[in-house]
Amino acid sequence: CVVLFPTEDARTFDELWSVEVEKHKNEYQTMRRQSEEEEEDDTGIKREEEALLYDVIIMDGTWAQARKMHSKYIPLERDGGPPRVCLSQNSLDILVG
Repeated sequence: CVVLFPTEDARTFDELWSVEVEKHKNEYQTMRRQSEEEEEDDTGIKREEEALLYDVIIMDGTWAQARKMHSKYIPLERDGGPPRVCLSQNSLDILVG
């Protein structure tokens, strides 16, 4: 689970993915050794990729409402809360048009 919210320590999804892959590299190597070829489920997702799928919390409201919800209901990552993610500059450029 991650929170889409632009905090100072928020990472892009790509940055988070890289960190998680590196953190779990040994687990993935073990998973690969256990099967002679990469198995995919019926959605076409490889097992190691499936391990990195996230539920994303998105707060809907005005900016003031979203900030209030974030501070009141979502614990900081250092206190055991979910990591914060932000949109990459490329994604923002696409949205702006």
